[in-house]
Amino acid sequence: MLNFLSSNIRSVKANRLELGALLTSTYYDIIALQETWLHSTTDNTIITGSHPAYTVYRADRSDSKKGGGVCTIIKNEISSQLITAESKTLAYEILAIDLLNNVAPTRVINVYRVPNCSHRNSLSLLNKISDLTDHPGQVIVMGDFNIKEVDWTSATPTSSTRLGSILLDFCNCNQLKQYVTSTTRNGNILDLVFSNVPLLTLYISSPIGSSDHSKIAFQVDLLHEKVPVYTELHDYKNINWFACCEYLDKINWGLIINDNNTIDQIFETFLTHMRQAFLISVPIQKVTTGCHNLPKYLNNLKHLTESLHKRVASSRKKEDFLIYVLIARKYRKKLLKYQRNLELQNFKARGPSRFTHYAKFLLKPRKTLIPTLEPLPGCYAKSDQEKADCLASHFEKQYLNKSTSPLSFPNNFKSSQTTPWITDNDLFKLMMKSKNSSTPTSDGVPHTFMKMISPSISSPLSQICNLTMSRGSVPKVWKHSYILPLNKTAKPSRPSDFRPISITSQICRIYERFLLKQIIAHLDSINFWSDEQHGFRPRRSTVSCMLTALNDWTDNIDRGNQVDIVYLDYAKAFDRVQHDLLLAKLVEVRLNPSLIRWIDSFLSERYFEVKVGKSYSAKRKALCGVPQGSVLSPILFGIFVNDVPKTLPPGVKCRQFADDLKIYASFSNSDSNSLPNRLQLAIDSVILWSKKAKLDLNNSKTECITLGNRRAMNTYTIDGIAVGQKTLIRDLGFLISPKLDFSEHWHKATNAAKFVSQIFTKYNSNDSKIMTLLYKTFIRPVLEYGTEVSSPYKKCDIRAIESIQNSFTRRLLSRQIGRYLTPSDPDYLSANQRNDKYGLASLEHRRQTTDYKMILKMQLGKIDINTEDFFTTNTFTKTRSNNTFHWKAGKTKTRRNFFIHRTLSRVAISSDRPPISPN
Repeated sequence: MLNFLSSNIRSVKANRLELGALLTSTYYDIIALQETWLHSTTDNTIITGSHPAYTVYRADRSDSKKGGGVCTIIKNEISSQLITAESKTLAYEILAIDLLNNVAPTRVINVYRVPNCSHRNSLSLLNKISDLTDHPGQVIVMGDFNIKEVDWTSATPTSSTRLGSILLDFCNCNQLKQYVTSTTRNGNILDLVFSNVPLLTLYISSPIGSSDHSKIAFQVDLLHEKVPVYTELHDYKNINWFACCEYLDKINWGLIINDNNTIDQIFETFLTHMRQAFLISVPIQKVTTGCHNLPKYLNNLKHLTESLHKRVASSRKKEDFLIYVLIARKYRKKLLKYQRNLELQNFKARGPSRFTHYAKFLLKPRKTLIPTLEPLPGCYAKSDQEKADCLASHFEKQYLNKSTSPLSFPNNFKSSQTTPWITDNDLFKLMMKSKNSSTPTSDGVPHTFMKMISPSISSPLSQICNLTMSRGSVPKVWKHSYILPLNKTAKPSRPSDFRPISITSQICRIYERFLLKQIIAHLDSINFWSDEQHGFRPRRSTVSCMLTALNDWTDNIDRGNQVDIVYLDYAKAFDRVQHDLLLAKLVEVRLNPSLIRWIDSFLSERYFEVKVGKSYSAKRKALCGVPQGSVLSPILFGIFVNDVPKTLPPGVKCRQFADDLKIYASFSNSDSNSLPNRLQLAIDSVILWSKKAKLDLNNSKTECITLGNRRAMNTYTIDGIAVGQKTLIRDLGFLISPKLDFSEHWHKATNAAKFVSQIFTKYNSNDSKIMTLLYKTFIRPVLEYGTEVSSPYKKCDIRAIESIQNSFTRRLLSRQIGRYLTPSDPDYLSANQRNDKYGLASLEHRRQTTDYKMILKMQLGKIDINTEDFFTTNTFTKTRSNNTFHWKAGKTKTRRNFFIHRTLSRVAISSDRPPISPN
């Protein structure tokens, strides 16, 4: 027997509190909602909140207008499958799901028909339902049909209109019976339930929250078996430490780690012992994927509200209605207070750091669901297994550049780098610094457990790591990756819309971190890195990369020059690095030969499996590339592309950040003919280098933009194909326009930061500590990314940015007062007063502080860029004298609003700050 609920909710967001109470009770197995008023950009946590016990299916309104939409919520213990989800603008939404069982599936259809739906669209809807009811099992159709011309109260329903008659004919033709005989809205029967099986009970109850449609609850005796859903959690708080230590003490590591065994045998034996220690010491706790019931006083108020609604429906008296409204408001008020107390208790129990990590699940849930894929026209991958195999085949095709020659060293090869041996203490420190993780890896042992027993295993594990280094052989387990597909587009539909992210052995990752430090130290000692590369390097970032580029661009614009910038993009850059070419460059930089052999073994003979849901693809080989997600991959790729700037002709500059490359040159009106030739030569040089490196340029993503007041549009080509000229380009997270005013950048940032409404929608708390913490964690960082680069100077942009924080503080104050506040309200506070009340500085003040901190970092050498390109200082030897800053004053608005001039001319001089003066 299954419990159903159908209701027109009239906005999930407005009635989320009451919907959450329904889900918390876990009484209903299937809840069908109409008029959800949701859009495709809204995630499912707005419906289920923190209740993981439900699966959500939706058919949202297809246009951007308010209204419409259907949603079916089903308990996880009921196996279900989506059949169709269709939305027709200004007509209807329909959602069909099959409940799977051992006999025949039960089809549940959820429908919403708009009141002014045309006759033609109404017929189309009924025909669609008729096709879906052509089903061997049981069928239940429910929803808001908005057809009031049928008299359902009589034994034989009748209708005086053509549409009503068509609906009655629909029932007869499909052998469906309609069970709702009481009014559901304003004396009309608009919400209907059809079924080809008898309903055990059906009753009409009070609406959900502020909706004006009554709920319809009914029971159906279906041939369906509920399978309880459990989540198995490892109980690390109750580890049997005595059994664990006793087992580990009996292991004779000396017999295992010896020269007679291969690396694979040694490491597999190590993992076998780790798995056994884990099994005997860590208990498994089965947690039902459900929710706790509401307190008794809330349930009593809820039942009282239901009974009063029935009285109002029968008596139709105004006095009864007023009593019902009073009790319903009291129930909502008590429910709101209960939810706020739960959030406060959660905050106190978890602490700020863990609370924000938990809040991220609600506010920014990961989109792990892979939609139906279409690898070929008309060919679809629907099940998780089909999707995994489809993606695995696609990823395998990217590994094109197989090595053509084995690793070799020149005669008399010598390296100044010593062999990187790891000590027990080094490994122990790295393990303790690593994050806890229960993500399945090829190790087969949760890293959280390995970290907890690290004092006992750091010695044998360091010996194994050193043995892999001395033999130049890596265990096969370290070469096995689980790939999680990460979507590159908002609405992925093809395998090419996903990026492979490798989940590798946690033990290998820890050892990679040790080797990474050794590689960085060696490269720094030989001054390997080109000055144009800002990725993979300490004291450098996207901000330093953009500041150095903008310093060149704005200086040239200030001198009346034009700047042409070409953005080059490599196709599948990390996945197509040819191993023998990479190893040859490692030999060139004279890394330790043992380390080079270890990297050769680490990269060769790798294989992967794609994971979708709980399904895994067959193992596939990765013939080339550096695995995305590995610790060493970024720096290995950086070494591979480091010599690109050397190929450029004089007069052309570039900036690199990982695989992002932009080349640019400036010219005046007098040399307008020479610039295109220089920049085209630079493009040709990069193409030639790319062909030698076996990296293909992605022509569709290679773009050009022209900066300056007087812009002559020049054409550049790649293999005869013209590079697209743009007026707006995304560069390391910043939107670049010809005027360099960043207005478009801030327009998009402020739209993204309107996430404020999500916080107030998904959290009911009025506690200022909780709400300001959520604001500082999820909203303010969006408005403060790289403000040294893109700080606005237009008043309209400054006001738009401040309005986000002002909106947050105003809504928080209104929630605490308990009503919407207007400027004429006696409790109203100005924006500055609200900032003081909640301990928030204005965003403009914070941007100025960030600018000044960057100046100090540059002066103290904490940012690895040449400060003389930005400003100079006069250093005095007197004790009480400070450094005086000098910089080139700008002529144009673009240069005057650049970081240096903006900061050094705007920051007030005080006793604790150095004197600042322009040239």
